[in-house]
Amino acid sequence: ETKAFIQDTNILERLNAANFDLILANAFNPGFALIVDTWRVPFISVSTMRALPMIDDLLHGLPSNPAYVPAVKTGYSDEMTFPQRLGNTFAYLASAAMFEFLLLKPFKSIQQRHNIRPELSYRSLCRNSELVLFCSDFAFDYPRPMMPHAIYIGSLTARTPDPLSQEWTEFVESAVEGIVVFTLGSQANIGEDLEKATKFVKAFARLPQKVIMKYEGNPPNGLGENTKLSSWIPQNDLLGHPNTKAFISHGGINGVNEAIYHAVPFIGMALSAEQSENVERLVNKEMAISLDSKSFTEDDVYNAVKKAIEDPRYKDNAARLSSIQRDTPMPPGDTAVYWVEHILKFGGDHLKPASLELNLVQYLLLDIAVFLLI
Repeated sequence: ETKAFIQDTNILERLNAANFDLILANAFNPGFALIVDTWRVPFISVSTMRALPMIDDLLHGLPSNPAYVPAVKTGYSDEMTFPQRLGNTFAYLASAAMFEFLLLKPFKSIQQRHNIRPELSYRSLCRNSELVLFCSDFAFDYPRPMMPHAIYIGSLTARTPDPLSQEWTEFVESAVEGIVVFTLGSQANIGEDLEKATKFVKAFARLPQKVIMKYEGNPPNGLGENTKLSSWIPQNDLLGHPNTKAFISHGGINGVNEAIYHAVPFIGMALSAEQSENVERLVNKEMAISLDSKSFTEDDVYNAVKKAIEDPRYKDNAARLSSIQRDTPMPPGDTAVYWVEHILKFGGDHLKPASLELNLVQYLLLDIAVFLLI
């Protein structure tokens, strides 16, 4: 995608003619730094995820300690045993190695091929960002130190629900026992795996609640009369309806934030590493139940939904997290606008720590340690 963008002279000429004052770019894609650098325009990094230990340390100078900030893919909480802290330390080192040798290799190739400032490293380009905005907050993430140029703005998709259309209203409000919402996001379709889809719909048919299921394809066997299939659902608006009792999803950050915002108990079936981490955080905060995407059964689904709805602690904990998430000086969108305008007025140099200019040896005081040892 980065290569195609850089080679499309028509798009580049149109964007150059626009004379942007500021660019917002997705910080997780190494290609963004190359594209931004072609314009020599100030930019703000925007991440749709929480701050990632080691990765965002390397790119944005955010401090994280493996003693209590769990690395990606570990599934640990912020309270770790000695073996977990040991494993977490090795996970930090593995993250740094994977980032260097797997993620940056395509970046370096494109950089050299198109002669886009080949003398600069990806870290150098990223450190030119004036600010880093993370679409998360500490109602969901574990507490960790942040820098002045790194801002948790919260969820940009969770909001007060809009009124449902007549079709959805009739279905939702006719559900005496409430509704359950199911979706695996925009990138996955449960209809492509009929074996798994059948397990879900058979479990749903046993529930007293009605179920709204995001689904594409031929209806699976065992579909109950209480289940409505749809290729698209108004997710935020359904979660915000008072008749919604539980939310089954893959654990994407938008769905997680919307579940918290609307205080809906969560059943998570993660499909990737980042989603697994998100689900584990909600499980640790006791507002979610986790399903194994490879080994779950019909009974697992039925029991998980039943427990999430009937055990009051899931709803109570979801309501508590919702109150924390909503109790902010400004809504997330206004917070993002405030910081963008601040950068346009003053730039971001006064917010960035000097650690961004240190190499790893200096940052970890390894040179000092060697000097003292000698």
